[in-house]
Amino acid sequence: MNSHPWFLRISGRRMVPLLLFVFAFVVIALHYRMQLNASVDDVVKAETVRLRERLNIDEARLNTRLGLDDRLFARRLVGALALYEGVDHAYLIDQDERVLASLSRLDLGRRLTEVISTLPQRAELETMAGGGVPRALDLRPTPNSTALNAVVPLQDGHRLLVWQDLRRPLALRRVEVQDEVAREAVMVLVQVGALALVLHFLWFRRARQVAQSLESIGAGDLSVRTGLVGRDELALIGGAADRMAQRLEEDQQRLRHMNELINRSPAVVIEWANQPGWPMVQVSDAVRQWGYEPRQLLKGELRYNDLIHPEDSQRIHSEVAVYFAHGPDSYRQEYRIRCADGRWAWVDDRTTLTRGPSGEVLSISGVLLDVTAQKDAELARHEQAEQLRMFYELPFLGMAISSPVDKRWLQVNDRLCEMLGYSREELLRMTWAEMTPADDLVRNVKLFDEMVSGQREGYQMSKKFLRKDGGVVHAEIDVRALRDGEGRLTRLFATVQDVTERKAAEEALRNSQEQLAQAQRIGRMGSWTFDHRRGEVAWSDETFRLQGLEPRSEKASLERALVFVHPDERPQVEETYRKSVEQGTPYEMRYRICLPDGATKHIHARGETLFEDEKPVLSVGMVVDETDLVQAQRERDRLISVMETTSDIVSMADAQGNVFYLNRAGYDRLGLPHDTPPAEVIARVHPRWAAELVRNTGIPTALRDGQWLGETAVYDARGDEIPMSQLIMAHRGEDGRADYVWTILRDVSELRQAREALRRSEQRYALAAQIGRSGVWEIWPEENRIFYDGNLSRLFGYRFEEMTETLSDWSRTLSDEGRPVMEAALAVLRSGKVSRHDFMYPMRRKDGSGGWIQIHCERVSEPGEKPMRWVGTSSDITDRVHADQALRSAKDLLEQAESVALLGSWSADAQTQRLVVSDQLFRNLGLEPGPQPPSEEAYLERLHPEDRSRVAQDMATIRQGGEASDLVFRTNPAHGPVRWLRRTVLRFDREAQKLMPRYIGTLQDITEAVHAEEQLRRVNQELEQRVTERTAQLRQANQELEAFSYTVSHDLKAPLRGIDGYSQLLLEEYENQLDDSGRLFVQRIRQGVQLMGELISDLLEYSRMERRDMAAEPVAMQELVANVLEGFQADIERQHARVQIEMDDFTMALDREGIAVVMRNLIGNALKFSRDRHPPVIDIGSRVQDGRRLLWVRDNGVGFDMKYHDRMFGIFQRLHRAEEFPGTGVGLALVAKAVQRMGGRVWGESVSGSGATFYLEFPL
Repeated sequence: MNSHPWFLRISGRRMVPLLLFVFAFVVIALHYRMQLNASVDDVVKAETVRLRERLNIDEARLNTRLGLDDRLFARRLVGALALYEGVDHAYLIDQDERVLASLSRLDLGRRLTEVISTLPQRAELETMAGGGVPRALDLRPTPNSTALNAVVPLQDGHRLLVWQDLRRPLALRRVEVQDEVAREAVMVLVQVGALALVLHFLWFRRARQVAQSLESIGAGDLSVRTGLVGRDELALIGGAADRMAQRLEEDQQRLRHMNELINRSPAVVIEWANQPGWPMVQVSDAVRQWGYEPRQLLKGELRYNDLIHPEDSQRIHSEVAVYFAHGPDSYRQEYRIRCADGRWAWVDDRTTLTRGPSGEVLSISGVLLDVTAQKDAELARHEQAEQLRMFYELPFLGMAISSPVDKRWLQVNDRLCEMLGYSREELLRMTWAEMTPADDLVRNVKLFDEMVSGQREGYQMSKKFLRKDGGVVHAEIDVRALRDGEGRLTRLFATVQDVTERKAAEEALRNSQEQLAQAQRIGRMGSWTFDHRRGEVAWSDETFRLQGLEPRSEKASLERALVFVHPDERPQVEETYRKSVEQGTPYEMRYRICLPDGATKHIHARGETLFEDEKPVLSVGMVVDETDLVQAQRERDRLISVMETTSDIVSMADAQGNVFYLNRAGYDRLGLPHDTPPAEVIARVHPRWAAELVRNTGIPTALRDGQWLGETAVYDARGDEIPMSQLIMAHRGEDGRADYVWTILRDVSELRQAREALRRSEQRYALAAQIGRSGVWEIWPEENRIFYDGNLSRLFGYRFEEMTETLSDWSRTLSDEGRPVMEAALAVLRSGKVSRHDFMYPMRRKDGSGGWIQIHCERVSEPGEKPMRWVGTSSDITDRVHADQALRSAKDLLEQAESVALLGSWSADAQTQRLVVSDQLFRNLGLEPGPQPPSEEAYLERLHPEDRSRVAQDMATIRQGGEASDLVFRTNPAHGPVRWLRRTVLRFDREAQKLMPRYIGTLQDITEAVHAEEQLRRVNQELEQRVTERTAQLRQANQELEAFSYTVSHDLKAPLRGIDGYSQLLLEEYENQLDDSGRLFVQRIRQGVQLMGELISDLLEYSRMERRDMAAEPVAMQELVANVLEGFQADIERQHARVQIEMDDFTMALDREGIAVVMRNLIGNALKFSRDRHPPVIDIGSRVQDGRRLLWVRDNGVGFDMKYHDRMFGIFQRLHRAEEFPGTGVGLALVAKAVQRMGGRVWGESVSGSGATFYLEFPL
């Protein structure tokens, strides 16, 4: 009989379902208990929230009614709690524990202990009442959670006690929980039964799967897996079988992979067995690299010994015999074998002998590696070394090997020694840096360092070497790096080629090219070539310049050159060049070119074309700028034309005095035939005294100084002596000697007469200009040149010699306002569009004083003539301008005054019957201003019919010269609203002049004054009644405002107390259910409630400060400051602040509460904003300044930006973030309001980061 307990004898497929059912029943029972506990908490929380919301509302209402002493309404509010489900007891009690309101009228007026003494809930109610007055609503469940106790704090020590019974909601919730658990239990049992049935059937399938998998593995199929997962017996057996099959499969794959690696390797693996003939038992596929198949060797079709090179066979077999007999069992041999294609391959044979227990060799295994490439490389290296040695000894190229560490030469060839003038031993003791000039060393070292650091493998450069004899060698070097197998730099190999002679040739060529270019530039001659085979055109630099282009600025071409040729001559140029190319004939031609800037040049071109095999290969040519030559020829022709057409006598003589030219005017003026030889004419043209003057003075002076000018004379055809101005000029050649002499004779008879007339005219003009304060000037605006007389310079306060004849110097006389006027005038003169121009401008004299100048000018040059010339006068009109400005200002001021005052003016002359009126008089009558005064009919038609006769009679009196008086009358309503007008008059008697009197007067619109008087009478009547009514309304409004402020403060604070209570409840009862973020949110809510409470208090304080009566009384400021600091003593000690008081003992007539509020806010701010300083320093002081008392509070805190100064005294204005410095933003607004109401002034000064100072200023 089995001794195991019965439950251990149950099979696994039955035990698992049984255990599932037992576990399900246990879970259901635990779930029922937890649901019951949770339902109690849910009911308590839900009822707590409901009751708290109700009590928060009742708290605000009760506070309002208690504040108004409305106890009847308070009793109604408490009595209404009886309708709240479960509230069986509610008591409103005062400070003396007497019941003011309850759910029963019998409790009113009794003490609370007496009322609850007989109640079953006595202990709970006594606990609630004995807890004192809480800060906020205190609501909590009883220990057994069957009831809720609530204490509501009210104003003036009142409390509201509420007790709510929770047994009924708890019972209802318990029934709901039982129903929910029953439904869930049925669902769980059904699911467990289904799960047990599924597990029962799955057991058999898993066992069958394990058996089948083991059979397949045993048959050799290692890829089969059971695939079972879990922790039961079948899963453990299946897992072990899967791991065994996996390891076997991995071993099989590893072995197959090793065979593949051997076959892919270039090494040939061979194994021989110790059998007759030593047959091969293993050959890898790599044997195919020699052209053999593995099967040929395995089947014995080829013997390996037959493949060994005959020269190596005997050595190999003798060495193997030694190894067989004496070892070692692993050895290495190199020999050659024959490939299938007949070539010989070198092999590196690494052989291993396998011996038996008695030492006999059982098998031979070898790894053969083809080393033919390495052998060939060794041979190539040997040949390369030999070639390098031969190259190193070349006689025309210097070579060296240097160290990468110290730049020292390690090896040099003979050519380098010869090149530098040193022996081999001397060079090997030197570095290449010692022989490099300073200007090349920096560049050379930089390239050397880049190669040493691995940035480059070599470099090439041109440089100079210093020879032993002091000479300089120009060389081109090529340096390459030599590295070892690991990439480390070991040597530097350099080749040095002497290019000194080439450098000299290049320098000579460059100098020749520069000289050619310079010669072309000086001679303005360019050259060009055209390669017909390549189609390339080349221009010299001067060719570019001749065409107005910068050298090398664009690509040269024949088409581009033809673009510049003048359109009229382009066909001829093209045809000439075409014939040269086709026929091979040289050409020479002249033509014009048009430059990009619009200028024209004259070009002289020559060229020819070279041929090879009767084909053009190269065209060459030159171009010369002959523009100056052409212009000189034209100038010569022009001068001859001028000499022949001038009225002056012109003659020319050689250096010996022989006259060879006389112009037409000479013959005509002297009355001689034109065929008379010039030498005979000049011989008898001068009077004797003039001839001697010319011979003895004129000609010698001209030959010595270049020219002579003097007064001479000639005879005309009648023999009369004509005064002449004679100019003699000598022209000198390149050798400095005179080639010929020019003589010009001009008749000055009329000039002498004109000079005398001009002298007399200038005397008269100078006197007139000095009297009239004016001056004359002549201007050439295009040449920036001006001529003026002395009167004009005196107008500006300058002496004549202080002013130059340039417009730029003339700008000194311009004021800042006159400069744009003068610039505009000069622009008009330069344009040449007008022939006359008048303008005025403000000037500036030398002494800095100002004035005005009037300009009148006319153009005296013909239109289009260059340069343009203007003459004009400048007059000082400063006095006239000032008078005009004064008159204009007075007139404008009078018109503005009349328009503002609605006052029109008039004047009348009884003698001439002339009437003059102002524009405002027209407007007062409703008429548009006109050039003539209104007629008497039009004037009277504009007046009221009732006033018309009275005004007409007065006008007749004025016409007759009688006495007139002031009148008040109205306008005609037919022309618009009636206006009231007042006419005043002043009479001027002119009997002494035997003239009738003259009158002046005004006509003023007094409509608004009349209406204002009427309105004033009505206002005065209503004012007394309105003052009485407004006084009563103001008194009532102040009372209502007091009640409203009190109510608002309590109504705003009541919801805050509710929020504060709920948030406190969340922290106390739900702290463990909130994460860090939730707790942070609740703390933020509480901080916001506290800030809102402070804000409401500050706003009420601001409101009271704004409307309270300010009672001025003597306040001892030193004592008041000490009392304020005492209130901040804890903050001062905590921050280790240092307070300095610089205040004498004085009193001021201020509102005591108002100044205390100001000092509390300023000192509190100073402590708050300097709390991060070590230590904070607060400075409080006062002084008397300019008859006023000045107080200040200074700190060393964070300060503020002065650009925000004006806004920081506004309400809710903050200059710092609340997270850094908490506050409501009302403090400084409260300070400003209090100081304002006390008749003072407050301001602040600060530099951001360096503290702040707030000043208070009050009258003494």
